[in-house]
Amino acid sequence: NIENGCLKIIPKSHKEGILGHYDTMNTLLNHKRAILPEELEKLYGKHGIINLDLKAGDAVFFNHLLAHGSSSNNGPFDRKAMVFLK
Repeated sequence: NIENGCLKIIPKSHKEGILGHYDTMNTLLNHKRAILPEELEKLYGKHGIINLDLKAGDAVFFNHLLAHGSSSNNGPFDRKAMVFLK
């Protein structure tokens, strides 16, 4: 849910082609790629953003090019996610 940092997506962003990005590491020292802030602003202005307020057992499948991310978990409950790559 919103309180524990739900996944956020920008709909249709995967259809925009290759976006400018930079390489970074998260707090667990895992490599990540992040979309440049100016690219995100354009996408947000064009398509908006959706907070995926999911319930236990819900599943979401999406193209890896879809702009997505989540904020910090500021709530008292854990969140779990599974990522499957082909």
